Amino acid sequence: MTQIVDGKLISQKILNKISQKVAKAKIKPTLAVILVGSDPASQLYVRIKEKICQKVGIGFIRYDFADNISKNTILDLINKLNNDKSISGIIIQLPLPTQLDTNQIISAISPNKDVDGLNAINIKKLSTKKPGIIPPTPAAILEILKYYKININNKNIVLVGYGKLVNKPLYEILKSVKRTNQITICDKDTVDLANITKKADILITATGVANLITKNMIKKGAVVIDAGTTVVINQKSKIKNQKITKVISGISEKRSVVGDVDFEEVKEIASLITAPTGGVGPITVAKLLENVVNANK
Repeated sequence: MTQIVDGKLISQKILNKISQKVAKAKIKPTLAVILVGSDPASQLYVRIKEKICQKVGIGFIRYDFADNISKNTILDLINKLNNDKSISGIIIQLPLPTQLDTNQIISAISPNKDVDGLNAINIKKLSTKKPGIIPPTPAAILEILKYYKININNKNIVLVGYGKLVNKPLYEILKSVKRTNQITICDKDTVDLANITKKADILITATGVANLITKNMIKKGAVVIDAGTTVVINQKSKIKNQKITKVISGISEKRSVVGDVDFEEVKEIASLITAPTGGVGPITVAKLLENVVNANK
């Protein structure tokens, strides 16, 4: 029988431990979030983080800027936060407007306060025995494998999508496990993608393409972890699918969240699978806050 990952349960267990640590901390951990623009999805994600920070007792400071903010203004703020001992962690809510250099801005965050784990120094450490700060989504995926006792040794692992938020850092971590048989990286446009994914004992996707992975692309009994998220507009429109990080214009559209994996089909043959909601997402937020607490020094 297929197991469906209970992301809310796993998340709550992590948050309970965080609450206990915060209660004992001599200095209250505090997260600073920098949000540029008015993207509805980004606004929503920041509100979710704020709500859960309040729930576990972590301080939360939000900095909002218009789309036309200058790079130097943000860099000056980051420098100020880097030197503020009351701030445990700093995150930039992505995506940033195109005129801003995302890599330069992320690199300005002190590695010790980079709780998203995206600074080049932290990424470089991922393939070592002391990885330091692990990006929240890869950390959530590893937590799922650990919680459900999935042995990755001598397994064929396939990663679909190679973005810097999920599978790129995850690959760095997995390749450091010497007993892992094979790690294959591909993307939505990879030739003969179905034949590659069908050989996977463990399939991890993060492309943001709705229902890219179907039942005929999965080996029976495979572990399937879907970290991709897409909003589908359920009405007659020129826009069919849109990544959740994009602004969707229109009036009163009915929207549903789907993943990279056709969940209803694939759950029939997978041994373990994440649903589009209540799967990787809640654990990702919990892992972010875990990074904040661990960075609190």
